[in-house]
Amino acid sequence: MECEEVPTLGQLPCLRVLEIIGMGKVRCIGSEYNFYSDGSYRNTTTLFPALRILKLEGMKTLEEWKDAKELTTADEVLLVFPCLEELTLRSCYKLRDLPESLHTCVSLQKLVVQDCHKLRSLPGVPSIIRCGIEDLHSGLQCVEYLENGYCRLPSSSTSSIHPSLQKLKLKLYSLNSLLVLDQIQYFIALKILWIEGSYQMAALPEWLGNLSSLQWLCIVSCWNLVHLPTEETMRRLTQLKTLIIYECPKFEDNERIKISHVPWVKINQEEPYCSDFKQQEVCF
Repeated sequence: MECEEVPTLGQLPCLRVLEIIGMGKVRCIGSEYNFYSDGSYRNTTTLFPALRILKLEGMKTLEEWKDAKELTTADEVLLVFPCLEELTLRSCYKLRDLPESLHTCVSLQKLVVQDCHKLRSLPGVPSIIRCGIEDLHSGLQCVEYLENGYCRLPSSSTSSIHPSLQKLKLKLYSLNSLLVLDQIQYFIALKILWIEGSYQMAALPEWLGNLSSLQWLCIVSCWNLVHLPTEETMRRLTQLKTLIIYECPKFEDNERIKISHVPWVKINQEEPYCSDFKQQEVCF
């Protein structure tokens, strides 16, 4: 599309799903996205009041996404995305920051971020990638963080417990992947875990046994992976029904004895698929 601005959409009272794909000339999402052309609210205090799903994909030139609250006066009360449940950002290569309204969106349940290499902050997940997990809000249930360049974590770690995240997919391909992986142990409600692209991991950590709710585990393209945790640790995963190990050429076949109790095991057979993490083509 040739548009250089995103049209006014924040005032639409019944808008539930918004997908913006392409729009290769948009460099900034600003006031025109939220307000009328004169910048007024027209007595509206809630923007995107019914929006449940928001997707921005293939916006190659998008650099800035301004927060609506920056454009209000001190005495104005404004709610943004009060019902947002799912946010997807794909192939927005230049986008640096997200609006504060997304960071405080307590209704958010699913977050997908892929190929957004310059993104410095995520709603709820500065947590996993940058700041430990203490700020991950309690409602978020599913996170996919895919191929977003190098993860930067602080030197200090945290031991905060997150009780609600159930589905997590990480594509790391990063030199500090072990630091990211170490934080997974605090997601005690995880049922589905997909780890991909760790060059460093030679063995799955012993704390894996603490994820007592884990039902589906997939390890992909961890080229130096040799060992599972001990058999005792693996048997603590009493809910584990499926284990997939793919493109892990150093994984030793004698490790299978540790997982003889798991009903469904595939090792270096076929490319894994999980319906909870559906891949989507981006057309632009």
